[in-house]
Amino acid sequence: MSGSTLRAAVDALDPELDDERIVDLTTNWLYANPLLYTLTYVLVFLRQASIPGIAEILDRDGRGPTVRSPRGRNAATMSYFGVWFRHGYRSARGQQAIERVNAVHGRFPIGQDQYRYVLATQIFEPGRLMALVGAQPLTATENLARFVFWRNLGQRLGIEDIPDTFDEFHAWMIDYERENCRYTPAAGRIATALRDDWVHSRLPAPLRPLGRSTLDSLVAPDLAVSLGISPPNLAVRWLVHRVIRGYLRLLTEYTPSARRYTTGFGASRAAVSA
Repeated sequence: MSGSTLRAAVDALDPELDDERIVDLTTNWLYANPLLYTLTYVLVFLRQASIPGIAEILDRDGRGPTVRSPRGRNAATMSYFGVWFRHGYRSARGQQAIERVNAVHGRFPIGQDQYRYVLATQIFEPGRLMALVGAQPLTATENLARFVFWRNLGQRLGIEDIPDTFDEFHAWMIDYERENCRYTPAAGRIATALRDDWVHSRLPAPLRPLGRSTLDSLVAPDLAVSLGISPPNLAVRWLVHRVIRGYLRLLTEYTPSARRYTTGFGASRAAVSA
């Protein structure tokens, strides 16, 4: 099945009833690439760090694991995502991951608005990234299925007052960013730690000197201000956007011969049972 045929099959599903299936097909088949997935994860995480209250909880005056050992912290979070993307949130394994995440979050003074915003970034930031580089947008079915998937998962995670529709939640997120996003030293430390870790853990040594510029080229201008990130060279930014746009087009046309997981399931299972 070609990527375009798979996308057509996804669009034939019901995003309200088949949200877990659609997320599986898109995350583990259509867009499945570990490097692209971890890059998107870092960019979503950077967006969350632009909220001072969230940044303070993550940073803890420079002593939090997000700053001191981002690789382990990120691997644990992505392992939960791997369970939900592969098995769904309704499954026994999905529920086990929910219980584990709730236990971890329960140790911190996280407000409902902060939970709600983190959830919103999981839904909307990948689409914002695709728009930034000029890539073909997600289809209406993909967008709605992502919303339903994360809304239902968010409710199981105890997040309250999630807006009822895609458009309402998106409008809430934009208003929340307008009122809250700003630079803090904590955000700057988190941004440095996450970017450095991605470059050193995901790229071979010869490419690392270009890795930071590549990642920074995918940080939206408004987010860069909130994180204290200097804009990259315009030529580098243009080239990175062109390469990512072309790769995404190729990825959606590629004929997958087998399911490809965005995260290793072995790590997922270990993290959930830890």
